[in-house]
Amino acid sequence: LLLTGTPATSRLFDSFNLFQVLRPGLLAANKYEYNARFFDGASSSAALKYPKQLPLLVHRFLMVRRTKRQVMDDLPHRLDEQVDLPLALGHAREAIRAFGAAPLPPDDLARAEGGDADDSAPDSLEAAGVKAKAHRLGLLKAVALSEPESWLHARLRTLATAAADARQRGERPRKLVVFAHHERVMDLLEKTIGERLADAATPASGGGDGESAPWHGVRIDGSHSGVAKNALLDAFRDNDSCLAALLSIKACGTGVDGLQHTADHAVFVELPETYALAHQAAARLHRSGQTQRVLLTWLLACGPPRRGRLLAGADAGDSGGDEASALLRECSSADARMWASLQRNAEEIDEVFSGAVQQSASGSYTQTAAARDDPSGNGLPPPPLAPPSAAELEALHFGVSPHTRYVHVFASSTSDVSMAAFPPHELALDGDSCATTRREVLRRAASAFLRSWEAQPAHCRPFAELPCTLASLPQQCEGLRQVINEGRAHSRQRHAPRSAPSEREQASLPSSAVWIPAAVRECRTGTFEVRVHWQPFDPSCGSLLCANSACFRPLGGARLAERGRTPHPLPDPLPERARLEWRTEHESSLGLVCGGACLKAHQLARDPASVRRTVRRAHVKLSGSVFCQHCGVDLLALVAQLKGLPSEEARRALLLARLPHLARWPGKLDRAATEPSEGRLWEADHRREVRDGGGEAASEGAFDPLCVGCHQRKTNATTRGRGDDEAVRLRGFSFRGAAEGSEAGNRKGAASG
Repeated sequence: LLLTGTPATSRLFDSFNLFQVLRPGLLAANKYEYNARFFDGASSSAALKYPKQLPLLVHRFLMVRRTKRQVMDDLPHRLDEQVDLPLALGHAREAIRAFGAAPLPPDDLARAEGGDADDSAPDSLEAAGVKAKAHRLGLLKAVALSEPESWLHARLRTLATAAADARQRGERPRKLVVFAHHERVMDLLEKTIGERLADAATPASGGGDGESAPWHGVRIDGSHSGVAKNALLDAFRDNDSCLAALLSIKACGTGVDGLQHTADHAVFVELPETYALAHQAAARLHRSGQTQRVLLTWLLACGPPRRGRLLAGADAGDSGGDEASALLRECSSADARMWASLQRNAEEIDEVFSGAVQQSASGSYTQTAAARDDPSGNGLPPPPLAPPSAAELEALHFGVSPHTRYVHVFASSTSDVSMAAFPPHELALDGDSCATTRREVLRRAASAFLRSWEAQPAHCRPFAELPCTLASLPQQCEGLRQVINEGRAHSRQRHAPRSAPSEREQASLPSSAVWIPAAVRECRTGTFEVRVHWQPFDPSCGSLLCANSACFRPLGGARLAERGRTPHPLPDPLPERARLEWRTEHESSLGLVCGGACLKAHQLARDPASVRRTVRRAHVKLSGSVFCQHCGVDLLALVAQLKGLPSEEARRALLLARLPHLARWPGKLDRAATEPSEGRLWEADHRREVRDGGGEAASEGAFDPLCVGCHQRKTNATTRGRGDDEAVRLRGFSFRGAAEGSEAGNRKGAASG
């Protein structure tokens, strides 16, 4: 018996030592043969050649696996978020100025090393000992976080405010944990955290130790001994004035307990080197004893907006301009590559050690399963279960695992635990057609479902996360096909494009520019049509300007304006500085802007349908589906499952089971049950309120997918937060009445617009 912790290994190749201890020679005679047999390449980090066969071998002959979810049902939810941290040329210059050293000339460097002189010389950071790319990137991120309006400053300000409110209520404040790695990065972060907390208000007095002391934090790294480390951890846990802990990933990522009782938010300024370090550091908060939802924030560096060349901001007389630009180019995309590598490594390891094979077979070893198998507790085997009746067989739901092709049997569509699971080779057997045992009856039903499932088109087969009955399998496949196509379709029924510039865009227009109509030939619903947009134009120089309000740069090339009125109908309303004696035409929307980033921002501001498509695409790429950011429901899976149900009553029951808060709005519930589509189930909601400028959002990060119930609930809460007169007016406005042309509805609709 070999007992290991979680994670068992940092790389899948390292698991050979564990396998060899338990069953010598089972997978290979030595690690070199193991690498050649199971991995595609000579490197120990090469890709796995058999991602489905190795988990079967490991489970069949080596491992009994129980996941954290199985043994700790009360563990709260863990949420991982990635926050972009833009790096600018000024951050690189500041890092070079603060941490760089004057490099030796090439001749002196060659003499010091005893070699010949050449034209290359180390930069100032390398001369100061900062050679690794991860170290350089950490310094740039620490410099960016030290700015007054950075993400870390805003988080610490919110932390201090929440702590003061908690002390007034007589409660203990929730605290923050910041993980980093390099010593110089931690030095700068320690200074930033200390200054920000010292500037915040001191906690209100109310008795107890340290109530009059200012907010502060602690730092723990590898230089602290065991006794000093424990004393600092105790101070962080017990002192209510200590709000933040700056911890080294390697020194405090393992072997530390107690943080879960006082902190529920961890920030990773530097990415851990391996999957094991990341998993263990996250487990300092997400472990037994945690009562709050755990939030893990991963700060990922990204480059500045591309406007012209990257070196355009460097002064000609700045000797560090070239070095700063090279440093920025080197570090801008390093975090993205490191994050993608960590995710691939995590998926590969989890698929072998905690994948569908292990999870489906480990339920029999939990205490719940033991109580189910022996309810009396007398050690006697339970009596055999009766075979299911014909009605029960028709109500059974089946799901096929996407990794192992196991067929799982569920009692209903909302069941989280399967009744039985059958491997493909067992379903391929003929079996005894006369046997009436419960497992044999279930096996025959699962075999019939698998045959029907394999006969469906491969791109729209439902898997285990969308269980369905044998009779509803064709409808389920058709629903999945519609969901796949709906993500590509362009709906004009629910979203009216806004071609006119907003008030903020008109106010930011250069004083010498005007708005002229621009006819764009666009493809919609499979046909080409001409739509008129408003494009900025500078008559003084005769140049069109980029239509993105954040850019407004002149457009070169053959895109010119000409005199004459456009023959196409103009969109309402007209901008204040519109000049109808000029016009221009473009073959596509690219003619309106200067590049792809501006085109995306322009489409998000003009076309709400583009918002849904962009948000959908971003979330599917990140997490595989679209989840409501409030209630956590998998919305795409719910839509597909609704479309596979035969009756409206069944769809209504499923909606109430998955979205119980939707019962507060019968109209939305009726529409979703009658016409199950993505447009009826979720909305792309502005994170920032539209009245506060959220309508000018130009990136998918400014929107959250919310189910229609959570979206309506947030809208109602926002409406209650406005003035009483405006809240009454909004609640009394009827869009149906305005659409029917009533005079009162038209007046209120104009006021709302």
